[in-house]
Amino acid sequence: MDIYHVILVSILSLYVSIYPPFFLRNEKTSDPVPRSKRSNPDIGRSGAHTKNIVLLGENGVGKSAVANMIIGENIIPVPNPEIFQSSEILSYSKHESELYTFYEMLGMSGKRFNEDEMKEAMRNLKEIVTLLENGDGIHLIICVMSLERITDNFVKNYQLFVEQLMGKSVPVILVLTGADKSHDAALWWEQNQNAFTQQNLQFNDHAIICAVPADDDIHPLFVDRMTEMYTASKIKLLQIVEKNLRLEAWILTHKTESDANTFLCDRINWLYSNLEYDGSPYKIKQFIREICGVDLGRNFIQIGASTAKQIFYLFYEFMRLIGGNFVQ
Repeated sequence: MDIYHVILVSILSLYVSIYPPFFLRNEKTSDPVPRSKRSNPDIGRSGAHTKNIVLLGENGVGKSAVANMIIGENIIPVPNPEIFQSSEILSYSKHESELYTFYEMLGMSGKRFNEDEMKEAMRNLKEIVTLLENGDGIHLIICVMSLERITDNFVKNYQLFVEQLMGKSVPVILVLTGADKSHDAALWWEQNQNAFTQQNLQFNDHAIICAVPADDDIHPLFVDRMTEMYTASKIKLLQIVEKNLRLEAWILTHKTESDANTFLCDRINWLYSNLEYDGSPYKIKQFIREICGVDLGRNFIQIGASTAKQIFYLFYEFMRLIGGNFVQ
């Protein structure tokens, strides 16, 4: 072997010792796939059989009661709908049991928001997006409403969570509470199911239930009927939950960091466009810059009908203050 071969072999040996090929490596590598990118986030973690469920609905419709029926225990406090009125928006509570984790969402409301409240709503929305990106995933959405008319808030919450945030990637079931207060719940559904279709509200399944067990306040003549309705409702609810749960949890993923920022900003913009806002529209761009951490283009904020009305109102007030005669 001549001197050139000796030098070549020495160089190759040194390179291999520094950068060994994959089949010679003997190192403990960390998980190369981030948790937010796994197709099945249950793999390799404790509680692999725990299912994560989003409870969506307005105050007082029975979200906590529905969760307790599924769990089989009263571990989630049920607020009194007559006195419980949260001023928060888009915040959530997490409740854990052996088989299920519930994310009880406080969705959008019909109130008018000032600048501080709008900014807080945007921050809460970012927190929910972070949960969907970095949490344990979602297996099911349960939309809860009482046997009444479909409200604008119910429609907007469906649009935000089911369509905007989860892209219709998670099964959705509709649970209608108050069967015990209806003379004929089946007839109510027959007469009203088309209203859901007209609002583009699509569900994988539905159940009309009595979510309140018989208690001491029930007249003795109705205890047996209430108990029977509650038991039947619980069986029906568990059936449609187990039937529609995703086998693998869905997690919100993005290809790039830029895509993630765009997704968040688009959803915040959607939120702003669908809330009644009394503040300056120019503050919104500032809020988005602060919350998203990115600078936005001049035309990012779309001026919708509500903003146009607001601008007209400001112009109206300005002309009134300077004594414009055209304002009566």
